[in-house]
Amino acid sequence: ITRVFGPCVDFHRDYNPIIGGKNRAFGKTNESIISLSKIYIDSFIQKGIQCCLKHFPEHGLSRGDSHKGLFKSCVDEDVTSQGARDSYKSKYLDLLKNTSCDMVMIAHLLHPIGDREVLTTFSSELRNILPESINTITDCLSMGALREYSLEERLVRAFEAGNNLLMLTQQDAPVMSAVIENVEGILSGQKSLEDFLTNQSKLAENARV
Repeated sequence: ITRVFGPCVDFHRDYNPIIGGKNRAFGKTNESIISLSKIYIDSFIQKGIQCCLKHFPEHGLSRGDSHKGLFKSCVDEDVTSQGARDSYKSKYLDLLKNTSCDMVMIAHLLHPIGDREVLTTFSSELRNILPESINTITDCLSMGALREYSLEERLVRAFEAGNNLLMLTQQDAPVMSAVIENVEGILSGQKSLEDFLTNQSKLAENARV
């Protein structure tokens, strides 16, 4: 074992079922989260094990579990009063600057950028907030938050957003062989993602008929 997917640097809020509800966060403020995360990271580094900050940009302030569906990040009523909308950046940038941690996990969430909402997994804007030298890995692409997208689209769009590593589990070997072949074809330019999706839609329609 050379790496752990931790620490969880999300904010604790009781209403969040997968972070606060399972007591996975280190606290409700930047100060407590950063302080305890540094101890966590340094302890693992001393044993030769690297870490991975998660879940960027901020899962703790959402009201749902991304394993089950797609939810908004940073939408609770205390965002303005506690400055949480902006402080998610400073937590990550502080820890990346002041520890040896070299990886961040990207969550599957809807997150505000200006007056828009972006799907974090597919957003190069959010990826570019983090230093280019830091590797990013997606949270598992088989999660319920992305159920509206084919496996190929999840992989291609996450890759195009600038993520260095793509996590996809719980798939049968024959399914993955076909998915990998399709994704390689798309990324090599042999076919476009749009043409692939159109063709898949037609095949699905014919199957229903």
